[in-house]
Amino acid sequence: VVGGGAAWAPWTVPVTGLEGDGALASLELVVMRATKGTRVLLGEPRALVAGGSPLPAPATAKSLVLVVLGSTPAKALAPWGGAHAAPELSRLAASGTTFAANRASSSLASSVLASMLTGLPARVHGLDDPDARLPHGPTTIEEACRQGGVTTAMFTANPTTSTAFGFDRGWDTFVVHDPLESVPATAVFDDAATWIEAHAAGRFLVVIHARGGHPPWDASLEDMKTMPPDGYLGMLEPARAAEALAKVKKHNGRFREDDRARAWALYDHVIDAHDAALGKLLAALRTAGREDDTAVIVTGDVAPTEGPPVPFVDTDALDEPLLATPLVVRWPGGGALAGKRVDAPSSPVDVARTVIGALGLTPAPQGLQGEDLALVARGAVVPAVRPLAATRGTRFAVRWGQYVLGGARDREARLCDLSLDAACIADVRATAPLADRKSVV
Repeated sequence: VVGGGAAWAPWTVPVTGLEGDGALASLELVVMRATKGTRVLLGEPRALVAGGSPLPAPATAKSLVLVVLGSTPAKALAPWGGAHAAPELSRLAASGTTFAANRASSSLASSVLASMLTGLPARVHGLDDPDARLPHGPTTIEEACRQGGVTTAMFTANPTTSTAFGFDRGWDTFVVHDPLESVPATAVFDDAATWIEAHAAGRFLVVIHARGGHPPWDASLEDMKTMPPDGYLGMLEPARAAEALAKVKKHNGRFREDDRARAWALYDHVIDAHDAALGKLLAALRTAGREDDTAVIVTGDVAPTEGPPVPFVDTDALDEPLLATPLVVRWPGGGALAGKRVDAPSSPVDVARTVIGALGLTPAPQGLQGEDLALVARGAVVPAVRPLAATRGTRFAVRWGQYVLGGARDREARLCDLSLDAACIADVRATAPLADRKSVV
């Protein structure tokens, strides 16, 4: 308020010198000079970001297919600059939207999938340890779909998202392929394609939780003849690789370099096989005449452990490489969002709201968190940087831009700056107090 009057005098102050979206800054408003008797009231000062008009919204999808690849890191795949050409996923990305900063909400695959189905983080939906079951409390996307007249089916090759862990509830069709079955890991794609053919006339939601790069691995004797290293006579046999790796870890055994080379060769083989299976599924959509009105989401649960002592074993760590997972969304009709790359952060918690939004199901289930990725892609909502939390048991890791606040409950946390310390070792709380406070909030 200026002087003794009641009129407001709005001020607009351009802020310059900040590098990049979401740059950390501290703004202090101080009255430096005023005439005697002047009263100044600073009311709700806000920092606004100027931008263009949002892109047009994609068409409402008649149906939706969600594919979740197990143990598949974004950095391994071509759309994120990886070595795997992944031609089918790359074609999907070219006609859809690639999210470059997707971050898993846990290092527990079942917890990540639970977040996609409920739109809730692990601390809320409660599936935060390997023995936990999906609770009955939260409304899931399959339940919301059934209430909206959408037929639902889930196909999983991951035993931790099976009936024993409560993932069967709410589906019209639920199929589990245990790793001990004598069927390939990619059978879930074939099952889904057959199911879509049978339900091509109606609205549907199909969820596939594929084994992806997680052992055991499928490889024939002919496949292994051409795999490195030459003349391999080590411990790894594809069908029992998970047991062998877990045994080495448990007993702190020796994992030789030729074993490591064979493990990565097997991993590369199955990643390529899953990409081919994705292509067959997309072809089934085309054959059923449903490509143009079906939204497709392809993402991952967690990335595999890579470093010593043993790769490809489950861990409760929440390291950034473990949380960096792929995410591509192809909207019906493509439109302005086709071929778009989004650098704004995204999370498995966003997937549920995106499914509900894409299918036009209103109102959304109560308590649903996250953002609709269609709005994120259009630039209509969400700041360029927002905090994303990952939890596992007592551990937590909150990322905000280049900063990560991590630690364990009832222990002192550590703040690292990934732009300076990719391994997240040094604690920078003393030199970045603003980032520390924002991360905690």
